[in-house]
Amino acid sequence: MSATACRTIRRICCSFGLGCLAVISTARAQVADLSIENVPNQVIVTPMRAQTVRLVVRNLGPDPVPDARAGLGRRVDPSTLVVTHDPNCSITTDVTAEGILYLWNVGALGAGATAFCDFTFRATPASPTDVVSFQNPVFQAGNTDPDGFNSFALLQVARSALDRPTDITITAQRFPGGLQPPGTTQRVELTIRNLGPGTPDRIAIVSPTYFFAFPFATGYRGYDIFPRPDTFPCSYFRDEFFPAAQIQLTLGTPLPVGSSVQCSVDVLALKQTPVSSTLEWNAFVRGAGVYDTDQSNNVAVLQIPFQAPQPVPLSALAWVMLGLLIGATTWVRARRAPA
Repeated sequence: MSATACRTIRRICCSFGLGCLAVISTARAQVADLSIENVPNQVIVTPMRAQTVRLVVRNLGPDPVPDARAGLGRRVDPSTLVVTHDPNCSITTDVTAEGILYLWNVGALGAGATAFCDFTFRATPASPTDVVSFQNPVFQAGNTDPDGFNSFALLQVARSALDRPTDITITAQRFPGGLQPPGTTQRVELTIRNLGPGTPDRIAIVSPTYFFAFPFATGYRGYDIFPRPDTFPCSYFRDEFFPAAQIQLTLGTPLPVGSSVQCSVDVLALKQTPVSSTLEWNAFVRGAGVYDTDQSNNVAVLQIPFQAPQPVPLSALAWVMLGLLIGATTWVRARRAPA
């Protein structure tokens, strides 16, 4: 466990009078790997929109934990962010002028066991437009945790006093369609519509991470994506990290209610393309207090039947080998023939 992680856990323990050195004691021989996860790890809240995050704690073993603790990794000002929790969870709060600190008393957790607690967040009319980041910790008294990296989980709560619900849809179509042979390019047209009632400031259209041009890479799909003149009004951004890349298109202007826009890209089937593939595009709204009321229509999935390279028929290969053999024999005989 890093020194920063130890200092953070000790600070939280001291706030609740749990003993500043208990969590880093290695006097006992028992070892237990506790992990924590936020589901989801990003939410958008307004005065009219509350979001629930589930904190999930797991004991990865090998030994049981007699007393596990977790919680929110920073104090919360209730005048700008209201936090409630599942009444079935044992929660201890520490209230100061700086805000409220929430500690979840997980209790005993056997090896392989899981516990969870739901926290609900809501902005207030006094909330600024910003993102509150929580490094939510899990810790234990007595046992040694061999992996401190999974003892923290980042949670980001985007809050705003504004409330701007909207519903964005995205569809994808390929031209001319049909089977796409290796080495050829086809156009993919993305259509984004705003069903209202709000108007987002920006819309990000993101493709999942994919592998390209390297047949040996795990998850290799064998295609690449490039901008076109009619990518506008969307901008094209390519985030490369060898040997993968992620593509993002951004509509940087407000999309009025009831209107739609088309942004196109080129999809190149690489010559090494072995199989068909699936393109997926996810649309995300951006702006203060903007959120999508129906995320089921925020994904466009497009199947692309790439044509795999055709193997050389066995009969043709046999003729080629026979020709090479005859050629080699003729050359050897010519070299041995007397001058």
